[in-house]
Amino acid sequence: MKIFITGAAGYIGKAVCRRLRADGHEIIGLTHQQGHVQLLDEMGVKAVLADLKSADQWKKYLKEVDAAIHLAQDAQEPAQVDRATVDTIIDAFGGTNKRFVYTSGVWVLGNTGPERASETTPANPLPMLEWRADTEKRLVSAEEVKHLNVVIVRPAIVYGEGGGIPAMLAGSAYESGAARYIGDGQNTWPMVEVNDLAELYALALTEGESGEIYNAADDQSYTVKELAEAASEGAGRGGKTESWPKKEATKEMGPVAEALCLNQNVSGAKAREFLGWEPKAPYNAVEDLKLGSYAQG
Repeated sequence: MKIFITGAAGYIGKAVCRRLRADGHEIIGLTHQQGHVQLLDEMGVKAVLADLKSADQWKKYLKEVDAAIHLAQDAQEPAQVDRATVDTIIDAFGGTNKRFVYTSGVWVLGNTGPERASETTPANPLPMLEWRADTEKRLVSAEEVKHLNVVIVRPAIVYGEGGGIPAMLAGSAYESGAARYIGDGQNTWPMVEVNDLAELYALALTEGESGEIYNAADDQSYTVKELAEAASEGAGRGGKTESWPKKEATKEMGPVAEALCLNQNVSGAKAREFLGWEPKAPYNAVEDLKLGSYAQG
């Protein structure tokens, strides 16, 4: 297949490109950074240098491809730019059989409580992410109305290769001598390793059922304090952690701080059952923070 990928040089994007290239797919990757062009070239990806919001510079490639995976997010205007990007892809793919894989996230579920949330659990997003839940609904509606061949992937907290949100825990340990977490640290995060997530994207691309949502969660569930302690040990700080009051964190980070305080338990059973997804990461999230890609070399 020939596939257009936004955010191809990002943390998740690189893993997805590697996985799809291993299957022999041809990839056109969108990036807005000149420094990423060579990286994509070295991965065997045709780089398109353009900003996500400048659709006139990249939408022509949608005519050439068999599928698209949307991974990128605009840092300044996430909702507006995402809506415009989705509209551009719908306009190009609507009424065709071209597969569109859209990236949402488990944060649209809000606080899930002790029971594992599934794809049938009603979305309960924080205000900052109401637009994401609305886009999910709109895409499913488009699938019915415009015959859009769409699959939605909801990644959990992504870890591995020293990146993602867990890198903040490790980074604070290296910088200040203690891994810093927000609040009391008793909230749980659902997890997924970045290469396992890439495998799910590959399966969603070819095996996913149109109009369906798949949670990308490998059924790990750790409190943030557990993860912070592991990050501290991996950084050689003896497990030392520090609580960051939510009010102070919000002043510095904005509404993202509230999202990091979500208490979630999310099931990836649907992807396992219907896509044959089998997470195979060598380390779970705690082990990776303590002994693996985040740990002191």
